[in-house]
Amino acid sequence: MWASDARNLLARITHAALGALAAVIALLAATGHAHAGTTYALIIANKTYRHTGEVRFADRDAAAIESVLVDTKGVQPQNIFRYENASVGDLTFLFGTPGQPGRIAQLVSGSDSELIVYFAGHGSKHLDKARGKSVPYLLGVDSRPEALPQTAYALDTVVEKLKTIQRDTLTNGRVTLILESCFSGRSNDGDLIKNRSAPAFGPAVTLSKQTAARSERFVMMAAAQGEQFAIWDNDWKRSVFTDALVSGLYGEADATRFSGNGDGAVTLGELRQFVTNRIARRLRKVNPSERQDPDIFGGRDELALVSVGENLSEWPEIVRRQHTEKLQSAILKASANPEKIKDFLSACLYCPDAETLREKLRTEGRRSTVCKLERSMADSLIAAKDTEGLASLLAVAQCARNKPELNRQLAALRTPADANVPPQPKAEDKTPAAQEEPKPSQTTALQPEQGSATDDSSASSGNRQMRQQRLPDEDPVDLGDPPVPPYPNGGVRRRTASMQQRPTRSAVDAVDTMTTSQITWGLQRELARTGCLRGRVDGVWGRGSVAALRRFGRVTGQRLRTTAPTARMLRLALQTIDNACKKSAGGQSWRKPQG
Repeated sequence: MWASDARNLLARITHAALGALAAVIALLAATGHAHAGTTYALIIANKTYRHTGEVRFADRDAAAIESVLVDTKGVQPQNIFRYENASVGDLTFLFGTPGQPGRIAQLVSGSDSELIVYFAGHGSKHLDKARGKSVPYLLGVDSRPEALPQTAYALDTVVEKLKTIQRDTLTNGRVTLILESCFSGRSNDGDLIKNRSAPAFGPAVTLSKQTAARSERFVMMAAAQGEQFAIWDNDWKRSVFTDALVSGLYGEADATRFSGNGDGAVTLGELRQFVTNRIARRLRKVNPSERQDPDIFGGRDELALVSVGENLSEWPEIVRRQHTEKLQSAILKASANPEKIKDFLSACLYCPDAETLREKLRTEGRRSTVCKLERSMADSLIAAKDTEGLASLLAVAQCARNKPELNRQLAALRTPADANVPPQPKAEDKTPAAQEEPKPSQTTALQPEQGSATDDSSASSGNRQMRQQRLPDEDPVDLGDPPVPPYPNGGVRRRTASMQQRPTRSAVDAVDTMTTSQITWGLQRELARTGCLRGRVDGVWGRGSVAALRRFGRVTGQRLRTTAPTARMLRLALQTIDNACKKSAGGQSWRKPQG
């Protein structure tokens, strides 16, 4: 009995010891595996091209990528290979030929290592008629955009070479290809080939659908899709895609405020969503008329790209932008300029005190509505010379900024015969201030001379001058007035016979000084005047405005982007005759006469 118990106890001890030993061995193996992996980085920055325009911020983009790889993934300097202004020969040397491996295949080692390739430079496409599709190419600085098959490096060859490296060398590792390029044949500065439009290059290229790059261990990221082009951010002096990518890898993609889960790791799914949202928000300020959708695919969404440490949130660019927006918010809270507040809230990234600013907008909106209503009623009473009504309105008016001017108008309308008016002092008793005559901008321009006939146009002119006056004691900003273009003579463009005349040069040139909101209002008014807009003018660019712009484009024969109004569209509409959309069916010219 005792011997049997002893044998059972010995068996349990032996089993526990073997289990502990297995755990230690597994832990050591895992630790050795983690230290065995090495991260390599090939960074190519092609800025200055010989046969087409430069890539403005390629060098700064490459520097930002290098910094984030060192800070977040601990890439050692000896494992970073950086090339600037690489020729097509350099690309061939690095990636190889169809039958020969390139230099990069000889530099990486370790089955569980990782290779990251970043290319900042021009990409383009060539129509392969035999295959019936467009073939994407990466351009060396000596490549000729009009002869891509002979002078550029095919992207399909890059993908094939990198997948071979992953399959033969990095068997348990991963390859990531990042392209700060587009394949539309265009850039921020226009078409890569002068006097040739990008669509003539062939059908659009969408890498996630076209390349054979889908793999669990091959991740590909491209700045744009289809006919879109990679947009540069002149304020931050980087490409918007690379800037968003770097910000996300520094930990912002994992932050809960940006839809991350805050678990301390940036995953591929979090990075894809963050980069897409950041680009869309940044374009509201940088280039609101364009759209750029990054193309990120391969791997699994839960794939952890970097681990976020406490020091990563202190990337200098993030700190600078957060503090800049904090200062801007503080200034706007003390400001009475609603347009600037709206612009800030529409494009800010961190939006400090956003709710306070929104409440300020709501308050300003209510105040503006009250001021507009009271001013409109006062204008009617002034036109009717109803001094008693104007005095009653002033007694209950809530808009302080209107009162000084309306008091002056009331004094100008009153006569000594009016009731409740104190006797006027004699001329010799008046103080110098009392002897001053009213300024023409305050009274003379607002009331007609006695004995003269007044018509609607003179009354309208007087009311416009009243509305344009700056009150010396009050803020002239009016939230409720819709932005209108500065047409000649300071008036608002209306449907009149005079619209058959060609607009003055000042009206067309002034379009370049307008804000996006002003352009929206102005373009809707012009589309209504030309008979293309069938809805109402409300300053909101919706489906009705898009349909109107399409009709306008068909009438004028212009190719117009309908996603957002632009200054070019408004200039074109200003030069179009009334009811052009209706008259075009009769064969009449849509353009105004030159005389």
